[in-house]
Amino acid sequence: MPFRHLDLAMWRWLSAYIVLTYLHTVAQAGLVNVTVHSTNPQIQYAPETSCRGNKAGGCGVRFEPWELTTYTTVHNRRYSFHQVDSWGNEPSSETMRRRFSFRFTGSAIYVYGAPRDYLSYPPGRQEICLDGNCEVVNGGDKYESSGTEPVLLWSSGDLGSSHAHLLELRLLDNGNGWGWWPMTGTSFQHLVYTKEPTKEPPPYRPANGTALANVTLHDTNYAIQYEPREAWKQSTFSALNTPRDTFHYSSNEGSHPESGSFHQVSFEMQGAAIYVYGASEDALRTIEPKPYIHAPIDVCLDDECHPIDVHQAYLDSTDDEHLPILLWSYSGLSPEKTTFVHIRMLSGESAAGVVRRSNFERVVYTELRPMSPIVHPIERGIYHKKRVLYDAVDRFPLFRWKIEAGASGSYGSVLNEKWYGKLPQWSYSAQGYGFRIYGPPLESMRNLNHAAQRICLNQNYCHYIDVGHIYMSIPNSYEDLPVLIWSIDGLDPFTKHAITAEMVDHFYDQDKRVMALSHVETLWVEVPAAPPPPPPPKPSTSNTPTKTASPTQPSTAQPTTTTVFVTLIPQPDHGTGYHVLLIFTGISICVIALLFGYFSSHHLHRVRHYMPLNGGPHPNYGTVGEENASEQPPRA
Repeated sequence: MPFRHLDLAMWRWLSAYIVLTYLHTVAQAGLVNVTVHSTNPQIQYAPETSCRGNKAGGCGVRFEPWELTTYTTVHNRRYSFHQVDSWGNEPSSETMRRRFSFRFTGSAIYVYGAPRDYLSYPPGRQEICLDGNCEVVNGGDKYESSGTEPVLLWSSGDLGSSHAHLLELRLLDNGNGWGWWPMTGTSFQHLVYTKEPTKEPPPYRPANGTALANVTLHDTNYAIQYEPREAWKQSTFSALNTPRDTFHYSSNEGSHPESGSFHQVSFEMQGAAIYVYGASEDALRTIEPKPYIHAPIDVCLDDECHPIDVHQAYLDSTDDEHLPILLWSYSGLSPEKTTFVHIRMLSGESAAGVVRRSNFERVVYTELRPMSPIVHPIERGIYHKKRVLYDAVDRFPLFRWKIEAGASGSYGSVLNEKWYGKLPQWSYSAQGYGFRIYGPPLESMRNLNHAAQRICLNQNYCHYIDVGHIYMSIPNSYEDLPVLIWSIDGLDPFTKHAITAEMVDHFYDQDKRVMALSHVETLWVEVPAAPPPPPPPKPSTSNTPTKTASPTQPSTAQPTTTTVFVTLIPQPDHGTGYHVLLIFTGISICVIALLFGYFSSHHLHRVRHYMPLNGGPHPNYGTVGEENASEQPPRA
């Protein structure tokens, strides 16, 4: 059947079939789509500045021709795009024609313009080139009279996923809006290109005796270095869950990344994953009440750099505007090696005076920490908490530590004064599965400049503790309670562990700083010895024949063995007092028996002495004188 006779429904079905077949092929090939927004640092806009002439023929006003515009949809989603007009455009100049470029490696690419309802100028003519092959696109043919959705300006496929390509879009119009020369423009919101998926390293699996734990470094942590230091400023604001919080920020003024001079944040870590956070939108209003223009950045892990679209990260954030913004994350690192991290601002100083800012609030990374394989609670274990006061730990130098009297108790403190080239420190050793280090309450430490501390467990697990930030984030409702500075759990409860805390040298200032200690809390477990098991029962056996042998035939019956188990009741184990009492009782019974026998035999003797024999009369118990005595002998 000829194609011209196909109805509209058949064409739609055929188009859908072709699209589904292509998507199925892409899915089977394992390709992925990557979206690059107009604010991504990989997009290069040119020229950086343009000039509007004055009456004398010179440059009157210098400005950036590419304008950033942000809009909000009916679904409360925010999007941004760049647009440029034709006034002052020089299409024939290689350096001054208005354009943008993008380098990528992929098999297909799609370029989208901004929705028609948000454009400031009518769509004009543009030239889109891929690897030097150019095509003129009339923007008026791509747009309808109105619309709220991005518009596909141009696309190309079958490029080969393993080849690098260069895309460039150029504005061809140069009308200034006078007479027969209408002013037009072009826009760019985002592009999508298809590529092979990147092979990510597998997640790190900790070995026995270790576990992964998160470590947070705030912007004021001693381990964070700012370069150059004079280009970075600290801002303090009221946070949502804490009374105060801080972040550092810098601008593109004085920045020259083209010559290798970056405004950057540097630190080193041993982690398996990293998360970089920026300040909340509410916090940024404290330094810039006008719309904040974010400078693009990149994060370099050793020598591998990753460009970060900071502006789009803030647009994508739909959480509470009081919360920090996750700018970038990365996993697949090895926590067994040290990684040097550099967060660099990519915007240089603008000739048009446009100020762009970069900020840093915190970084979180996952590290290896010691973890005992012993599972709690331990059978028959008795758990205890031991509180060791500041004066029971080893302090250096001892005579420099002072005993301070606070409203909630005394504590020890020392200033950052070196003694024989060493700053103050303290140490403590104990057996336990967990430790807590507490500082004095907030009410005793207000308006003091705290020194950072380097706390180590067994000399090989160390952290820089930002004590000043800890005290700053304590709510006033807890001002009378000791402040938790550092803690660890999950250690071997039957091994002695050593904790050392030393003051670090804030080399960039000479301010007086204080180090204080309230007490150390040790968590330990006592396991008493198990009682000996009872002796096993002794079996007794007897053989009983099942048949009686015949007197004439030999017996074929087999004897049956019957086992009788007799349970032996263990005798009680009496002490020495029981035996003494038993002996004393036996002696008492014997004495009583002897006394009873003695008196019984004596009474029987007397009875036998006075009793007449052979039924004779009783004797006369009266007094018998010699003169009244009968001359007759008594009867035998």
